Amino acid sequence: MKVRDYPQIKCRLSPELKAQLIKASELSNRTLNSEVCYQLEKAYGLKGKNQEAT
Repeated sequence: MKVRDYPQIKCRLSPELKAQLIKASELSNRTLNSEVCYQLEKAYGLKGKNQEAT
């Protein structure tokens, strides 16, 4: 499955949470979408320890 075929969701965030995600995405050189996916995968244990630095 190609990334563009993944399901999309809409999500409401507090301004503080959005700002924190933006800051984290800039520090890690990820897009905001990639940062949200990274944080969710990490929270649910879907990221391996060897992938955390990417």
